[in-house]
Formats: sequence, C-alpha cells, structure tokens
Amino acid sequence: MTYKEFIKQVKQMDGVCVETRGKDKKHSCSIEWRIGKQTGGSCWDEGESHYHTISGEPEPEFDELDTILEYFCSQITFLQYKRICHQIIKTDEGRYDDYYGNYTDYTVKYFYLEDLYNLLCQKELI
Repeated sequence: MTYKEFIKQVKQMDGVCVETRGKDKKHSCSIEWRIGKQTGGSCWDEGESHYHTISGEPEPEFDELDTILEYFCSQITFLQYKRICHQIIKTDEGRYDDYYGNYTDYTVKYFYLEDLYNLLCQKELI
C-alpha cells in the first residue's frame, strides 16, 4: 500500500478528521482541550479586577488514532499499541489571550499520518 492510498482510506473513515499542520502542511489528526482559564477582567474600569480561575477539562480519548489502527492492523498487541502511541504522538501547550487579562490555556495532542504510515510499514503491520 502506498502513502497516497493510505491517506485516501483514512480520509474516508467515520470519526477521523484529517487536517494539515505545520509549514509543510503535513496530514495530521489532533485533539485539543482546555487545561485552565482565567476570567473576570473587565473594560469598565471598576477598580480592582476580580479574576477567578476555571479548572480544565479532562483529557479526551484520542479515538482517531484508535480508529485508524483498528482498521489497518487490528491484530496488534497492547504493547505494540503503546509503543506506536509513544513514538508518534506529539504534545503542545498554548494560550489564547483575551481582553483585560482573561485567557484560556489548552493542550493539543497530534500525530502526522505520514509518521504513522512509515512506522506501520517499518513494523510490517500494513
């Protein structure tokens, strides 16, 4: 199977959202969730701002990776699955700044489909 065939099949899967990421516009899948937030800043110059923090959301499951692996290589062991995840999943954190000192912190987990394809080929799983 070629990478082009792999991508075509992945794009047709239910529940898998393929996007492009980075300068090279590489095909990827990702999940993002809020890990914290601060609100309470105001534009009304009411004196001291009354900031309060809001706790984050629980980390969601990375179902897209599971869907792809189940489709192409459902025979893998749990240990193989863990190693694949460890080798291809990357994590970034960031902040969306809002007005008046308010902000939202978030985490993104993602993987490049080309990295997954190359790893599965290397391990002769596809």
